[in-house]
Amino acid sequence: MNKGRLHYTLSLVVVLSFLLILGLSGCSTLTSGEKDFSGPTRGFGESSPDTFPLYAGQNTDVGEVKVWNDGEKVYVKYQLSEEALAEGWRIYETHLAVGTTLEDIPRNKPGNPQVGHFPLGDKSLGGVAEAGPYYISLEELGVDCGENIIIAAHAVVKKSVAEKGETAWGGTEDFPGKNWATYFTYTVACEEEEQEPTQGCSHGY
Repeated sequence: MNKGRLHYTLSLVVVLSFLLILGLSGCSTLTSGEKDFSGPTRGFGESSPDTFPLYAGQNTDVGEVKVWNDGEKVYVKYQLSEEALAEGWRIYETHLAVGTTLEDIPRNKPGNPQVGHFPLGDKSLGGVAEAGPYYISLEELGVDCGENIIIAAHAVVKKSVAEKGETAWGGTEDFPGKNWATYFTYTVACEEEEQEPTQGCSHGY
């Protein structure tokens, strides 16, 4: 074999080796013992809740309302922020209503929410940093994952026992009527789906 042909053969081997390495670098293989997941869905499980702001006296951010669900229930929890706690804020009462539309939230004729008729909550907390979780079943609501529900989360908060309590609402969506009450919409989360083991290649160019 002359030098020219040898050089050509060696060059061809190098090129083919490079293309083989490039192809394999873009492949990912799952063995039969491994599982692939689509990734956690926000809101499914207590470890990945959706959060909504909790405002006292209309403009004072004192914490948040955490919402999550499992395959059977929706859970709602009130939690004051570290800053609010340092300022002396505590939760003394909670009133909670959950439905599929605003019509499910107890209100008077002008549209103002009637927290005294909210079915969930606690009127004798005594001054706490967090309250709940309160829950309601998905079956009772008549919803499946991926569907929206309306949550009206009200609380009475104050900085000291001697002070008059401040009204606090979760969320930023306004109720109709002459009030500053708010609510929020939560999308019921779906459980992550386990995928069958797959083998494939992906290339970026």
